[in-house]
Amino acid sequence: MIAAQHMIGVVLAGGGSTRMGTDKALLEIDGTTMIERVTETLRKVFEEVVVVSNVPVKYRFLDLPVFPDIMRDCGPLGGIHSALTHLETEAVFVVSCDTPFVSEGLIRHLLRSRENHELCVPQMGKQVHPLCGIYQKTALPVITQRLQQRQLRLREIFNVVDTRIIPIGPELPFYHSNLLKNFNTPGEFKQYSQRGFPKKWF
Repeated sequence: MIAAQHMIGVVLAGGGSTRMGTDKALLEIDGTTMIERVTETLRKVFEEVVVVSNVPVKYRFLDLPVFPDIMRDCGPLGGIHSALTHLETEAVFVVSCDTPFVSEGLIRHLLRSRENHELCVPQMGKQVHPLCGIYQKTALPVITQRLQQRQLRLREIFNVVDTRIIPIGPELPFYHSNLLKNFNTPGEFKQYSQRGFPKKWF
């Protein structure tokens, strides 16, 4: 396994947030934006953290390097492609900016469980979460080819790249049911906000 110090944490912030109607990375939970929460968690594990976004001015307040997509309008797969192309490490840990409850415990668990697979992503219940996991640079040629062919569905690369899917369940000490919760609509965010966010999620 590549040690955390030889891997870079990457926050994907390239989504259009069309369903949310505003940049969801900048939505606040208890006075802190979602992207700040994600970057703060990554900084607990990785010596270097970067952001992938085509609008770097919006995230200048993070004081982090921001890289644009190399191949535009390709969704999350394009963001992963950009990270693997720009960065010189053998692998990157990728997480979406709208998963504010991702934890240090989860990240370290994936690092320990990865072994030597090119991709390592978590699964909670029946849902696999490709926007929280390890992507090795050796997967870049396949990702590039799929982008060129406009095959943009991220989950489909599991079938063509050596992938390990790690089950995440209640037996793990860092587990909670919203660990990989993301927000897509104003109503959904409002519902959770009104209910309140338990401190154990952070």
